[in-house]
Amino acid sequence: MCAIVAILAGHRPVVQDVRDALFSLEHRGPNSSGMCGYNIPENRLRLPLRGVGRSQEVFGSMDLSGIEWQAIIGHNRYATSGSNLLTDSQPLLSTTPPIAIAHNGEVVNVRQLTEKFSQKHVYFTECDVEHILHSLSEQLNDRKYYRANSIDDLVETRVFPAIEGLFQEVEGAYAVVGMLAPYGMFAFKDPHGIRPLSYAVKQEEGGKVHMFASESTAFNFLGGFQDIRELERGEAVFISFDGAVYSKVIEQRQQAACRFEKVYFGFPDSDMWGSKIYDARTQLGINFGKQYEHLKDMIEVVMAIPNASIPAAQGVAWYWNKPYGGIFSRGNVRSFLQTNEEDRINAILNKMCFIKSRIEGNVVLLMDDTEVRGLTSKIVIKKLYDLGAKEVYLGLTFPPIRHPCVYGIDTPDYDELIAAQCNGDIAEITRRTGAKGVYFLSEENTDNAIGISTSGVCRACVTGQYPTGSNSIQQYKAERKEQRLKCKPTIITP
Repeated sequence: MCAIVAILAGHRPVVQDVRDALFSLEHRGPNSSGMCGYNIPENRLRLPLRGVGRSQEVFGSMDLSGIEWQAIIGHNRYATSGSNLLTDSQPLLSTTPPIAIAHNGEVVNVRQLTEKFSQKHVYFTECDVEHILHSLSEQLNDRKYYRANSIDDLVETRVFPAIEGLFQEVEGAYAVVGMLAPYGMFAFKDPHGIRPLSYAVKQEEGGKVHMFASESTAFNFLGGFQDIRELERGEAVFISFDGAVYSKVIEQRQQAACRFEKVYFGFPDSDMWGSKIYDARTQLGINFGKQYEHLKDMIEVVMAIPNASIPAAQGVAWYWNKPYGGIFSRGNVRSFLQTNEEDRINAILNKMCFIKSRIEGNVVLLMDDTEVRGLTSKIVIKKLYDLGAKEVYLGLTFPPIRHPCVYGIDTPDYDELIAAQCNGDIAEITRRTGAKGVYFLSEENTDNAIGISTSGVCRACVTGQYPTGSNSIQQYKAERKEQRLKCKPTIITP
């Protein structure tokens, strides 16, 4: 899971805007951050600025005042593959054609694409966006993009057909932003629409500012953007450097939006799939309260494992008319994103403080968004008992995750999933977490809250049915497991 941003404003530099947008999307990627720009008056595509760490660590103290880039793409990375955090950071560049590109998601037919493209291209990274870069480069070169006699001709007979060709050979989940020099900026989503991507425009005195972002919270953070909309699945948008906008829905397959985006990853003020994430998470809690109405009388206080599950816990407490609160966050640290168990344990303990007076002697309903590895809930439940809780029940606003995600969430191995380890046995999950009882929200009630029918979401992590098909999935799972066993991410500073 990553964050992507792209901003174009022909009348002024946008480097500060991109930096701030990356800051607003740090929750999507803590491992590295980067941006690549284009100077429109000079017709020059510039080399990327990239670094290891959160965007504020990379760009917070960097002097960007002299950078005159009117078009920039940016990226925050959450590493699910590769071993070198600097080399595999994005954006990436190609020279023939001159393209800069960044993506959110994961490509699954890696072996087939590597075999095909390594005959003509040198691979410099282990990052799957390089497959997208090579595919798009070949598709554009095959259509002789450089012979287009106008922007209209370029977009309609070269760029959009090239993206259509890419859809036919690149399997997986991908939301992409990029630039093609010296023509313009582009963005597109895979035909299933697994990962989010939105577009907005801001009118300024000197002209329009066009912006793409993984989440609308980035538009809110910068302010002034209007006409915000999500790209449709299989849609591509091209904006010329002089501001002409082209869009086309190129190919659509069965919608498979990732539930995890709205339940856990997205920022609360983002709009996604027709509703505010905060409102959807609150509704998840209300739906939980309705589904497990029989628990109401025994529960004395409702608490959340911060931060994503707070609205859901508040929703349950409101629906049942119960007291809320007792665990608070010390900061925006996501233990799920840590790369090993020791770091996850430290992150869990360091990010929370517990109010003993709210816990001691009470029957607690502890709400969390999902139960992935089972580590967080186990540690928190033990802490609650150590502080004198009478009983602790665990509520989850997501069905049991029994299968690995191959589309950008770092759960690639059955051995890391507690529901898979327990073969879906709720009693065994309960024993392992140490709770008095564990309760999962049903698929129907989850999807009702997030605002998409069950037929329109990716169900792979729950059912094992992968929307892109199974031809490359098993092979990719095995390759990712082997890679994780061989190495941990290596940090190399420039």
